[in-house]
Amino acid sequence: MEDILRMFNPWWMGDFNPPGIIRTRYHDIMRSYLDRKQVIFLVGMRRVGKTTLMKHFIFELLNDVPPERILYVSMDHPTLQKASILDIEKEFRNIQGLSMMDKVYIFLDEVHLHPDFEIELKVLHDLERTKIFASGSASIFLLEKGAYLTGRQHFIEVCPFDLKEYLELAGITYDIHDTSPMIKNAEDHVRYGGLPEYLQSKDAGYLTDLLESILYKDILSRHSLKNIGSIKDLSQLLSQSVGNALSNRKIARILNLSHRSVSDYISFFQEIKLIDLVEREGKISVRKISPKKVYFTDNGMARTIAPTLNLGSLAENLVFNELRKSSQPRYLLSNGREIDFVFDDTAVEVKYKDDLLKRDLEPLLGSKGYKNKVMITRSREEVVKGIKLVPLYKFLLEGL
Repeated sequence: MEDILRMFNPWWMGDFNPPGIIRTRYHDIMRSYLDRKQVIFLVGMRRVGKTTLMKHFIFELLNDVPPERILYVSMDHPTLQKASILDIEKEFRNIQGLSMMDKVYIFLDEVHLHPDFEIELKVLHDLERTKIFASGSASIFLLEKGAYLTGRQHFIEVCPFDLKEYLELAGITYDIHDTSPMIKNAEDHVRYGGLPEYLQSKDAGYLTDLLESILYKDILSRHSLKNIGSIKDLSQLLSQSVGNALSNRKIARILNLSHRSVSDYISFFQEIKLIDLVEREGKISVRKISPKKVYFTDNGMARTIAPTLNLGSLAENLVFNELRKSSQPRYLLSNGREIDFVFDDTAVEVKYKDDLLKRDLEPLLGSKGYKNKVMITRSREEVVKGIKLVPLYKFLLEGL
């Protein structure tokens, strides 16, 4: 085990400089929890960059913490699968000559693959001077497994790269006032999404292979299912329906599945952070019985499943993923007219074009109770009848 731990922790032996870009937003949150006792879980879909984020944070931490007090391990390593987390931590302290009273920082990647991880993390949390960061692909799965850690955990959802990170990774410098290049940059981001390894290679086969891995490992294998055909059919139907409201009953009818199967399969898709569902605005009875709108966590993944998705649907998908970082948007349906997103006192409609028609403005004009009315456009930036028109690229870089 010592050789494996040394392999995982090159900073014990010398310089360490991880590749990729620094995701400052997440570093700031992680640093704010350094002196708190909670176990910090980084959660999100596969290949969203959790491992790289951990290693960049370790690199930053080395400015303040001796290297011999920092341990990183990936729990999917075959040799470590039979070892307990407690045994790994004990071996780490023995290698570095640390007592049980010496504070250490442990980073456990893919911790959800380890059986009974929550019990062992509770022991480390309660009995030793150990600050724990852990990652996992399935956020809801981790939440369910977290009963032993109630009150002892904090979750940070790691999302695909936003436009700023997309441009930084590509080495693109930009001027937000230079409209034509900014439109192109935003549209490239809309099409490619934000999974870092794919952005570096632009190899479509990467996303296809990732999707297969997600469907087989995270859904079929974990839930002991055999009907891969139904799972693939559902993924295609959902991706083709980005931004549209679908009821489980309708999905069951289209795919010739039971209502229970559809409900279970969709919950599995949510569990692994492949999709999100948006409820209709209204009383709880309205929210629960009304069809929900479908959005994918990553645009590139959605377009891999449904290559014919148009730019307007993809733009709306990206707008949702930005909004949900700071709010809980719902869609509004009133008098037969729909507004894409409402939250607090804000209503947002996405129309990825500049030649707006009267009917495009009518839903926002007719909405009541929303002080801020915003329409996301391709490049138009002005105020029309109290509606603020905001270009997509400006929204992605500056927010509302």
